[in-house]
Amino acid sequence: MQFQVKSASLAESQAFSLQEFPDSSGGASSSNGEFDDNNLLKNSSWQQVAPRVRTYTKIQKAGSVGRSIDVSSFRNYDELCCEIECMFGLGGLLSHSKGSGWKLIYVDYENDVLLVGDDPWEEFVGCVRCIRILSPSEVQQMGEEGMQLLNSTTTQCINGSEGGHA
Repeated sequence: MQFQVKSASLAESQAFSLQEFPDSSGGASSSNGEFDDNNLLKNSSWQQVAPRVRTYTKIQKAGSVGRSIDVSSFRNYDELCCEIECMFGLGGLLSHSKGSGWKLIYVDYENDVLLVGDDPWEEFVGCVRCIRILSPSEVQQMGEEGMQLLNSTTTQCINGSEGGHA
């Protein structure tokens, strides 16, 4: 009799025959038909693998197709901004946002809208739900219309990110 065990890893799923492993119980081997699930799990050196946290985040800009980016692949805000500039053809407008008027905002898992860069990097990576690129006119509009634009941004991010990553 042969039993198959599948690994719990999300990265790879392989089947192993128990006959390939030595019998650590000191008794009969697994091929005699006796099998104790609990004993295998207790003696096993396999560890349960936690499911991978979703790190892809949608990025939106008015008039452009939304994109997704793996925020955990960057070390800091400067690297993230540089990549977003490249993705959307903004050549330095986000890196020098004080002079250009362009801003990056994000929605977190509490549906708060915040400026990218205000929180420590690790906290940002753990809570960002979507990122929105605001042009100078959108920044001005936000100043005038405030909550209405923020609510629109939050709704777009929530509706756009529910289906996984694009």
